[in-house]
Amino acid sequence: IAKRHIQRGEIYYYSFFRTNNYFIAKSGSKLLDLSIDEFKKAVSIDPSPDAMTSLAVAIMAYGFSSYRKEKLQDVIQSVTAILEQVIASHPQYTIAYFNLGLLNMRIANYGIALDFFAVALKLLNDTECRIDPWCLHNRDLEVFNQLLRKHLNENLLLLCSGEKDTALEKIRNLYKAVILYLIATIEEEYGRVDKVLEALLEAQNLFPMSGVI
Repeated sequence: IAKRHIQRGEIYYYSFFRTNNYFIAKSGSKLLDLSIDEFKKAVSIDPSPDAMTSLAVAIMAYGFSSYRKEKLQDVIQSVTAILEQVIASHPQYTIAYFNLGLLNMRIANYGIALDFFAVALKLLNDTECRIDPWCLHNRDLEVFNQLLRKHLNENLLLLCSGEKDTALEKIRNLYKAVILYLIATIEEEYGRVDKVLEALLEAQNLFPMSGVI
């Protein structure tokens, strides 16, 4: 039952980002409302890390698409609390750290973002660590769409075709490269050019087909 709610939540969530049509954009927050409701139902049945992280991502998307910066505090607190709960119960769930890094980067808490990204990288370097290939994408974040979306979808198709080990290894490297790119953008804010170049070079080695990197 929880899985069905997760699937419905995903449908509503991705439907919100399907079009730039004006009418849909104006009324689309209803789709995100429905998505959040479905993820809440899933969590109430089974508070799994994927259901809780999807709920956090959907709430984050709703907040950043609907509220001005000064009204985001409640959203930030809610998302942070959910993801910290995931980490407390599933400390190896990499995507929770990744999303906490993204959230803090978006609100310019750069030092905190770097800390979460560092933990995510450490976990991703451990091949025994769980990587969730089906976690909800951060479609409201343009850098995610530019860097990860297309290549991640290609590897999800590879995963569905039966190439599990190859697909998961590629997805792991994609996330590592994207995190390194995000670390580079933060280090640039601090003016630490040597660290920017170090992170970008490592990201390029992991993700050589990325024109953005």
